[in-house]
Amino acid sequence: MVERSGVSDGAIEGGTDAGVLIGRFIGWDGTDAYVSVPQHDHLSQLQALVGGNIEFVPFDPAIEIMMGEEARIFGIPTNQAITDLVWHRYGYDMVGDAVLFGALTGEGEMTSFPVPNGNEVVPWDRLVAELKEKRAVEKSIADAKARRREREQEAAAKKKED
Repeated sequence: MVERSGVSDGAIEGGTDAGVLIGRFIGWDGTDAYVSVPQHDHLSQLQALVGGNIEFVPFDPAIEIMMGEEARIFGIPTNQAITDLVWHRYGYDMVGDAVLFGALTGEGEMTSFPVPNGNEVVPWDRLVAELKEKRAVEKSIADAKARRREREQEAAAKKKED
């Protein structure tokens, strides 16, 4: 991924109308939600959404994409929706969670992503909690399946020895 240069501190710490910035969260697991981030302390809240340090992925003058800078290092799966969106530009898989925002203002402030009528906007902390719970359950199931396969392989190998 490419780091965004020339973004002022206000791009993260600044706010929008009514002290709330709205983004579109697109998770590697298919989660797709509009999320609100209060005006204060954007950096830590956005880091919580993408799972670590933030990296801007240049895409379009009207859309800013934020992703987790270290997602590939941590082995986070491919985000197929974002990969499909930017493949023509980068030619490789994008990994981890992403948050899309509107274009930067002339002062380097981020703007909200447009929310179509009828879509719920979820508070950032609720989304983070729901994702942790969902992903913990999915990991537990995957771990249980892996242990079962391992036991079956051991039993088959022991049976073969006998």
